[in-house]
Amino acid sequence: LSLEEAEACRASGQQIVWCSSAMLACIAKFQDLEVLDGDNGSMVANSIMQLEQVFIECMVVKVQDSPAPFIAHHRTIMTIFCLTFPFAIMNRVGWGLMIPVQTVISFAFLGSEYCSMEMEHPFGSDKASIP
Repeated sequence: LSLEEAEACRASGQQIVWCSSAMLACIAKFQDLEVLDGDNGSMVANSIMQLEQVFIECMVVKVQDSPAPFIAHHRTIMTIFCLTFPFAIMNRVGWGLMIPVQTVISFAFLGSEYCSMEMEHPFGSDKASIP
């Protein structure tokens, strides 16, 4: 890349889109110069477009949040379950085991909620993220 092209890439704000467009323009230029034939140029262009599509899908995973009503509904249902579960097991386990059983089950549910919050955004810069 020339210095002007690098500056244009930085200024575009969407470097991946700019780079893929520049690569497609180079492929078209190579086809015009008959350096690449139609089939090979088409295969390379298709690979570049697939790479851009994969990048867009990764950005959706990184940027998209769960809908707020879903999160509120999920946490409300989980809280109601954790508060009412002791009454459901009262006749089966007795008073001595009710608190340990309830603690283990609530810990499992709340732990899975925490794990789902961490897995919602797998990419980032904190310790739990994928680099």
